[in-house]
Amino acid sequence: MDPGRQICAVLFLAVPPPDHGEFAYLYDELYIVNCDAELFGERMAAKCTGQKFEVFLIDHQQSRITEMGSGKNIEELYAYALRKRSIKSELTGSGFAWGDSNVVAGVECMRLWLRLREDGTCRLRVMKEAVPSFVKEVRHYRYKRVAGIIQEKPDDRGKVHLMAAWRYLAQHDPRWVAPKVGRGTMNPVLAALKRKQNKKNEDRPLVMLGPGGA
Repeated sequence: MDPGRQICAVLFLAVPPPDHGEFAYLYDELYIVNCDAELFGERMAAKCTGQKFEVFLIDHQQSRITEMGSGKNIEELYAYALRKRSIKSELTGSGFAWGDSNVVAGVECMRLWLRLREDGTCRLRVMKEAVPSFVKEVRHYRYKRVAGIIQEKPDDRGKVHLMAAWRYLAQHDPRWVAPKVGRGTMNPVLAALKRKQNKKNEDRPLVMLGPGGA
């Protein structure tokens, strides 16, 4: 997540089992305008029902800013908002791991996720209908220019909040983790793929086979 006050941006990513290929699916997002910790907690609670998470990542440079009223930093306030609603991940609980702040290295990781492999696929998979703000941002994401000269770092002006979140995810290099015994929640990507397949089957004409099918 990129925890800005004007825009708080959250990307949800899932990795399927190896037999579904080496992919990383962006399957949901939050794009909260004029955000605070309480609103973040409410929106996260609505999104997270029925899901299990492995880790929460946050922009540490932004999240260590202290709120004047409470004396606590943004990371502490947002973690409390999650804890109050019993939202947690396996590795970080209701807290966060820090996203890597090396922008140049992060962009290179993003490029690797987009590199075509021998089978014509790339690692990144985007469920476009579920992440419209991400789609808008990625279309305008570009390197910074100074006096017409392209720089090594991307332009951080404007709406690039989900691009930062994607960068943290790419640098984290998430891998599939086998569900723990007793965790009955289905991988959200597998659930979405199953719904998509079911929809295709529903749209096909019904064919009756066997006696009475003619």
